[in-house]
Amino acid sequence: RLLLIVAILTLSLTLSPTMISGSESWPLAKVEQSIVKLHIGDSGHCTAFSINEKKSVYLTAAHCYVEGVPLTMDSNPVDVLELNVPEDVMVIRSFARRKALKIADEVKYGEAVAGYGYGLQSPGLLLQTGFIIHLTLNPFNDNPTFSRMIISTGFIPGMSGGPIFNRKGEVVSVVQ
Repeated sequence: RLLLIVAILTLSLTLSPTMISGSESWPLAKVEQSIVKLHIGDSGHCTAFSINEKKSVYLTAAHCYVEGVPLTMDSNPVDVLELNVPEDVMVIRSFARRKALKIADEVKYGEAVAGYGYGLQSPGLLLQTGFIIHLTLNPFNDNPTFSRMIISTGFIPGMSGGPIFNRKGEVVSVVQ
């Protein structure tokens, strides 16, 4: 079963630079292979990332969905498989093919993480880094998992739906 983890993000008073120093220590090439720009009609975009390469299944943020507005990736139509508005996650499928990212088995307080996505008016992918500064346990789950996290960085509109990943390139959450 795929455990979807949702992040509540603290917004920084000032956003960090597009590519921060030390970005070479993140597995960017590995993560970039999985990311795609999700177009929301003609009005905007979000970011999505592959979670199942063979079935062309992607994960993104639910707030990227607008009723009646078509979603496309690489000029291909997108089907919404699951829309979870309370958790702000959406599972989609498209003909676009990308290498799937692994979901992390474990998430740790204080762990260094990065978010990657297509910020508005940005010519390419943006990297924002920080640390997990709070984990909230899910009291309704038999297993001691967490349902929300807070990380020490902010994100630019358009990065929504992109992966938040650890230094191994494993997904720990979704940019929201």
